[in-house]
Amino acid sequence: MLGNLVLTFLDSQNKKRNLTIRNIPETVDPEAIKALVELITVQNFFGTDDISWYQSAYSAKLVLTTENVYFSV
Repeated sequence: MLGNLVLTFLDSQNKKRNLTIRNIPETVDPEAIKALVELITVQNFFGTDDISWYQSAYSAKLVLTTENVYFSV
């Protein structure tokens, strides 16, 4: 099953910011997620001149959704 990986960071103003990555298999290695989060914080990929959007890691979760189809034409 695929899910959405929701990474939550604190920006340089201590506000929460989410980064969502879609279609991640539920068997994803937690260590790979941790390495990705560390890479994003260290490289400072996102932000503006004034604000670093993903300065420090806050949380990571894989959101899986079950769809129940009751009727289809």
